[in-house]
Amino acid sequence: MGNVVAIVSVLLALVAAGSIAYIAWELTSEENQPSNDDEDEPPQKEP
Repeated sequence: MGNVVAIVSVLLALVAAGSIAYIAWELTSEENQPSNDDEDEPPQKEP
């Protein structure tokens, strides 16, 4: 029984580590970063 608890604990730790790594990867991916190209241009007014 103790062996099963150890295996389940290791599996849960791996899932948690993978989830944290995935969230960190999504937060730091370049696709989600706002581009700084538009900051130099003034906002355009509609006619």
